[in-house]
Amino acid sequence: MIEYTFNMHADLLYYLLVHMKVENASDTFDEDYITKMKQLLNASPCISDKMIQYYNANFERLAMINFFPLMAGDIAELTGMIRMLYGMSDEDKAEFINPFCALIEEWEKPYSCYWKMYNDSIKDEKSKIINLLNCMVMDFSLFFDDIFGRLNVKLNVVFSHSLRKNGRATKYGDKYIVMLTFPDETHTTEEIFFQLIHECTHAITDPLIQGIRMDDGTHDIAEYQVILFDLWLMEKLNHIYAEKYTQWISKEVLDECYRNLSEEQIIVLKNMLN
Repeated sequence: MIEYTFNMHADLLYYLLVHMKVENASDTFDEDYITKMKQLLNASPCISDKMIQYYNANFERLAMINFFPLMAGDIAELTGMIRMLYGMSDEDKAEFINPFCALIEEWEKPYSCYWKMYNDSIKDEKSKIINLLNCMVMDFSLFFDDIFGRLNVKLNVVFSHSLRKNGRATKYGDKYIVMLTFPDETHTTEEIFFQLIHECTHAITDPLIQGIRMDDGTHDIAEYQVILFDLWLMEKLNHIYAEKYTQWISKEVLDECYRNLSEEQIIVLKNMLN
């Protein structure tokens, strides 16, 4: 059984990150969303170019801030985790960590007021989306039962109102936590379901790669593996989903995945489906 939650402090962090263009696949920058939120909040956070450049230049060391919201219970714990980030230097603290935590604390009150009002306003929509997603999950119960039985964890889906691109996932304690954009005018329930499968597949295919980084190409390989595995999974369990998934991912992306994985890597992935 999947636990579905909504998380204000995670949304606040991603509301801030959406203003910071990142030069890799973790990027969540969305100019339309920034404009929309500025109108709703009558203000926008002031994040310097220097701070954004520092985050980009030191991303491999600072990237963990993307996952702390899934582990923290509140704002105080979130900022505490960020301030205690392992391996950071005094320069990291001065140039990014301290000013970023200050932004979180500055925007907690105005953002939380908006968030609570909006989250309450879609109560009926939340129930509808969760029911639809559960129906889709049932079609792939063999996949989900196998993964989470193997990992001996429970699946927790955290819906986000501010995460604009891709998803996030991490194992924490007895849970595998997946953060997904709550379906809206730009993200359909079906697309979110595909993203859910994508994030869950990472749990079983990422261990095939030792040490995944953005700056050496291993993250790209990890993504190629997941994309093809999910295509073959859907072809095996439900051809209708496979056709829709191919449209969502695009034939061009699938071709890129095939080009960049070796024959040996493809064989290993296909054997995992047996």
